Amino acid sequence: MIAYLVNYYANMLRALYGHAEILSLTLLSAIPISAAVTFLIYRHRVLAVPVLVTLEVFYATPSLAFFALLIPFTGLGTKTAVVVLVCYSLFFLVRNFLGGLDDIDPLIKEAGVAMGYSPLELFRAVELPLAMPAFVAGVRMASVSTIGIACIAYAIGAGGIGTILFEGMRQLLYVKIVWGAILAILLSTAVNNALLALERHFARRADPGRA
Repeated sequence: MIAYLVNYYANMLRALYGHAEILSLTLLSAIPISAAVTFLIYRHRVLAVPVLVTLEVFYATPSLAFFALLIPFTGLGTKTAVVVLVCYSLFFLVRNFLGGLDDIDPLIKEAGVAMGYSPLELFRAVELPLAMPAFVAGVRMASVSTIGIACIAYAIGAGGIGTILFEGMRQLLYVKIVWGAILAILLSTAVNNALLALERHFARRADPGRA
């Protein structure tokens, strides 16, 4: 185990960096899309059922099948992986963000309207800060899910930690499989803990008395 780390640490760092890059691209794309979709649903409730059902269908689609459907249009590699992972992430982000907005006390919203806020101003200045803990919780769940599913993206040439895992399986080198699993666990744990701390920070800001 230690010998493999000493001899191939550069390859492990490269795989870890590739995985982090896929995660970053996914979140940078999914977060603004989810915010726009959530705002639209929040203001036009008739859209809630069809949008949420569509996101559930995306999330229920097996990743390899999803990759295969997109390959003719986006090709092999990171681009296809990110598109699929964004679709999966929206399932967590939109549901959590919408749930956070729905949990806001109606009296607070009425007070904002009474102060003359437009719907967009009310969303930006009042509703968004109060819903941030739920939204960050969605980002945390989406991130952990993305890290796991991104390992499978090696099958379409996206790289990442899946490179070590799948090569270890193909070569029957258990040391590579174990190190691939360790890297995935370490990355997932680090991202989860960082976002959990951020979630608690926003929870304290949204409700300092309760905190």
